Amino acid sequence: MQDTEPVTARKEPTQSEQEISILRSRLAELEQVEREYRQVLASRPSPAGEQDAYQRLQFVLNTITDSYVMFNRQWRILAVNPVAEQTIFQCPAAELIGKIMWEEFPRGKETEFYRQYQIAFEENRPVHFEGRSQISGKWYEAHAYPNGDTLEVFLRDITQRKQALEALERSQLEYRQLAEEASLNLSKLAAVVDSMVEGIVIIEPSGNILSANQTAMNQFSDETVRNPFADITDFFALFDCLYPDGSPCPYEEWPAVRAAGGETVKMEELIVTHKPTGKGWLGLFNATPVRDAEGQVMLIVCTVLDMTEHLRMMEQNRRATLQIELHRMLIQEREDERIKIAQELHDGPLQHLTGLDYALNEALRIDNKAERLAMLARLRIDLQEAARVLRNYCADLRPPSLAVFGLEKAIRSHAEQMNRKYPNLRIRLELMEDGQQLSQNLRMNLFRIYQELMNNVIRHSGASEVSVHLTLDEAQTELEIQDNGVGFLLPTQWIELARQDHFGLVGVQERASAAGGRVVMRSQPGQGTLIRVIIPCEQETDLVREQTQ
Repeated sequence: MQDTEPVTARKEPTQSEQEISILRSRLAELEQVEREYRQVLASRPSPAGEQDAYQRLQFVLNTITDSYVMFNRQWRILAVNPVAEQTIFQCPAAELIGKIMWEEFPRGKETEFYRQYQIAFEENRPVHFEGRSQISGKWYEAHAYPNGDTLEVFLRDITQRKQALEALERSQLEYRQLAEEASLNLSKLAAVVDSMVEGIVIIEPSGNILSANQTAMNQFSDETVRNPFADITDFFALFDCLYPDGSPCPYEEWPAVRAAGGETVKMEELIVTHKPTGKGWLGLFNATPVRDAEGQVMLIVCTVLDMTEHLRMMEQNRRATLQIELHRMLIQEREDERIKIAQELHDGPLQHLTGLDYALNEALRIDNKAERLAMLARLRIDLQEAARVLRNYCADLRPPSLAVFGLEKAIRSHAEQMNRKYPNLRIRLELMEDGQQLSQNLRMNLFRIYQELMNNVIRHSGASEVSVHLTLDEAQTELEIQDNGVGFLLPTQWIELARQDHFGLVGVQERASAAGGRVVMRSQPGQGTLIRVIIPCEQETDLVREQTQ
């Protein structure tokens, strides 16, 4: 049988019990706010435009002319771009993903590709090499980048280049043989050499130019130069020759001059510039001395292949590869930022709330009413502080003043907070009111840019003064931030900023580009830094129109 308790009259709650009930209700509300905040953090697509960055990454992979393949350490194929589907494997990616590479293509284990990929994994370093594929039969320039348990491979088809070089060597050999057999009967060779893709010039050791095929005439002649091949000295008077790094190639180092001295010159890359017009192109030069029976140089055969278009494609692919690397680094940085925010929530507000819950339970065990009320009063202050911290977190994610009052007010509010937090940093503001001139998306982008640049000032500059200018007119919107800090040397490419851990500046560039704008930076060690973000009004108008359609 169960014990029963006597029924007693219900007591009205005391004042302290009512206050405890109110505090418990408030604590529950704060806990709900914290849970909702975590849900927002976990459910948002990606911080700072990560989704856009990912989409751009996929777009680059799908549009570059290089083949792209990703493996894991078990050689399982994880990703294949359209170029690799069509040119290497000749089958859809769906039939490749998840398959073991060397089981599907066992002959590949006998190639340089397998050996180099193993080196990349074992030594955890990028590898660069050339090799001929047993799958497609084509030559490739390969760049393989290990990333943890995966290997990303970019394969550039160089079959045409290989074939061109082989054809060039064959042509040169054939031409020399023909020249020797014909005893300088150049007329018999005219039809052959005029049909070749290489420019061919035959020169006497004295400098007299005997012959040039049509390809050479097209390469070196234009409306101002009808025939540059009367004499080699006339040719040098019309054209400059530079090394690929831009330094001048002296007369005595020209391939024809070196060959006149008995040297055989192979695969010399030189930039030829027409002096009157400044027009230039990249040529791959060969120069071979032809000797008589006594071993004396009697002719110089020069060949040149125009590599300008090839160089342009190489540069395009190089930029695409750098862009992929940049996006990869940005995505990782933003993921690290998400982890940092989660850790700050765990170590800050969550721990605080947990401590308040414990203290509240302790307060309930205090019999002395005065002591209990005093402790509850302290807990109430602590709860208010916890609520303030959570509101600050929410404001950092999306400042409430931005939507209601505009960009100018949001910047002023943020600057006031920074003044309180960093009293030794003087902040000067010259801001125009944006009203309804800017779209909500652009307001948010510009505010995030402002936040990131101010964070850079705090973290890196060591500045005592910073000025913020916001101007708007019919032509453009301009945000400028200048500090008197330590400054730094500006690299020539954005990718170098990421490699130097300046991810904030890279993110600024990404946001500005997404809005159709540009970023101007000036900095020198010891001279501070100026960063100006410029968004054209035409671009902003287009953005607003798209949002309303």
